[in-house]
Amino acid sequence: MSYETIELKKALKEMLAVTISEGRTSSSDVIKELRKKHPSLIKAARAELERVALMKMLNEITRKTTKISASVGQRNLFEELEVPVMVSHRTENGTFVKNKFDSLTIKEAKKIYSQKRKSSGENKRLQILKALDELENEIGSDNLRIADAIQKLENR
Repeated sequence: MSYETIELKKALKEMLAVTISEGRTSSSDVIKELRKKHPSLIKAARAELERVALMKMLNEITRKTTKISASVGQRNLFEELEVPVMVSHRTENGTFVKNKFDSLTIKEAKKIYSQKRKSSGENKRLQILKALDELENEIGSDNLRIADAIQKLENR
């Protein structure tokens, strides 16, 4: 965090205290007060504020989920399971990347979900792994992209 951003954060905290002491508690009031009293701090930190805002927006987009349908007869392998649109993971060389879930091969997705940290979403992680196993068994390969494997199932 840059010096300018640290100073802006201090000013923001100060403006929060001021607006609360005046009985105003909305975020809009705090920001309005900050803009009025510290425009130069905002200007100095603008590039970092923009980067942080764009990263936040990107994270919100990638947290979205979607439902995937992969039917075998009357049964949907993914049932009503919501899978992430984007999956964040580290590559073999340690680089952090995001990929669309259905653009991963079955093998890649299984590896990613096998290595994911166990957390409150453990049940969902296991359901995704089970659905990927079943998709692989139905297709007979783990080298197809998930989207292609589902398409192949639908064309049977």
